[in-house]
Amino acid sequence: MEFISLCGPVDDNRKSSVPSTIFCGFTDAFDSFREEEREQVSQPNRKTEERDRDDNSIALDECYDNSDDSTVVSDSGASVLSIDYDGAEEVVKEGDKADLSDIDDHDDDSTVTSEVDPAQDELNDPKKVKEAEEQEQKAQESAIQMKRTPSYRQVEKLESNDSSKLEEKLSNSGKVAQSMKLYGNPSAESKRKSMLKNLKNNIAKHGRYSVEVGATLRDLGRFHESCGQYDVSLTLFEEALDIFSTKYGDHDKSVVDMQICLARVQDRIGNDSMALKWYSKALFMIVDSADDTDLDACDIRVAVSKIIQEKGFHKEAIKELKMALKGYRQTHGDEHVTVAETVDLIADYYTDSGNHGKANNVRGELVKLRVALHGNKSSEVADALKKWAMCHEDLDDLSNALKIMKQSYVMFHDVEGSDGINAEETLEQIGFLYSKMGRAEKAIKAHTSVALTRKNRYGDQSVELAASYLILGRAYMDDNNPERGLKALNRAMTCYGKANEENNNHIAELMETLHTIGELHLKTKDAKKAVKTFQKEKSVRKN
Repeated sequence: MEFISLCGPVDDNRKSSVPSTIFCGFTDAFDSFREEEREQVSQPNRKTEERDRDDNSIALDECYDNSDDSTVVSDSGASVLSIDYDGAEEVVKEGDKADLSDIDDHDDDSTVTSEVDPAQDELNDPKKVKEAEEQEQKAQESAIQMKRTPSYRQVEKLESNDSSKLEEKLSNSGKVAQSMKLYGNPSAESKRKSMLKNLKNNIAKHGRYSVEVGATLRDLGRFHESCGQYDVSLTLFEEALDIFSTKYGDHDKSVVDMQICLARVQDRIGNDSMALKWYSKALFMIVDSADDTDLDACDIRVAVSKIIQEKGFHKEAIKELKMALKGYRQTHGDEHVTVAETVDLIADYYTDSGNHGKANNVRGELVKLRVALHGNKSSEVADALKKWAMCHEDLDDLSNALKIMKQSYVMFHDVEGSDGINAEETLEQIGFLYSKMGRAEKAIKAHTSVALTRKNRYGDQSVELAASYLILGRAYMDDNNPERGLKALNRAMTCYGKANEENNNHIAELMETLHTIGELHLKTKDAKKAVKTFQKEKSVRKN
């Protein structure tokens, strides 16, 4: 399949054409954005240093100047697009095709090949064995508490239980559904009563252990799962599993589906050991009756990989993903969203394991794959470029990292607009790269633009803006401009101070800013102020 260039046709409404590269460059169309005005910075007000004190404690406002900060980020500040990004080249040329052969290699023997729980790999790690035993004990206690007589007699009782004890790892949709239930959801309540009535009718008509009752229990379980009531859904799924396995045998698809449902719910409530147990059982049944490339088997391998990845088993997690990728490719071909998402996850795991070289290679192929799937200008391609740039940064290849990150930014800007959250975050990464390369002036321009965007989005007293001021303060220090650096840091202190008046959630950020002010005073050889600042930081940290 031929791929077109990453830059599509340019809108006729634009003032000038855009070069046909993924970067696209900056043209006269962006000249309307003004460069940052170099305003005169007033000397920060300084407290009288001749005052003698009997103790070393000082007020917080003595560590920083809280004077007007309008010159730090003004409304006429540097435009998001006024930064000179020169020397851009195409990352993906026309007709480039993703090569997944190196990713889908053959060192991918699964860690889940039988009914044996893959968590047994943890036997080599005493600490993780203990964690697994504790989780298993909790799961067993939970199972004992949920032993029941025929479930239809307990459904209403279980539904009335406070499900907040299982709030950990609730999905957003589950939280919303649960919230509606707590405050009353007539539609959901009506559906629940209808399904419960259907369950009772099926029991009366077909018998307690009929397939019809099993199907209704399954549907009820899924309903309660969607509402975040996982204790109820586990009970219902187990009842349905008992019925289906009795009627059809362990290899029937309905049995496997219930095992997958049980694994999914256990995973959501944090019972990793039980989740792995059910996933392993389901996978064994699927592979025994079909093969490793079955789509359900692939989905299970992805789910298993996420669990064992969190436990630190990167190599085993990657092997499971490669097995899943092989099945997805055989079923869907290379150019499929599921294939791309799996490749993306493999790259994440390589990064987490510290294998940045392999992660970088995978990211390069993923960019081509995203272009084939989403077109030559999309947020998916921009995100793939951003992650690829970060891989180059991990390899200390800052030049290529900067080049690719710029291209990601321009694409986010074209797709979402200059005030889009992704464009903002990517521009901030560009600023960090400039700082690493010692190009402080360009870093300041990038971070000033980000600060202006955040000021407009979150307000001039927000912690988001405070984070930008802190970054700007450091950038000005790197640029040997301590006056503006202090002004930016003062503004960060003010914002964090306001936030901590409501709660103390940002003490760490406040102390980090205070420490940076101390470093600035050291850099300007103002030892007395530096000592006072560090003493105040120390006293606050002790408390």
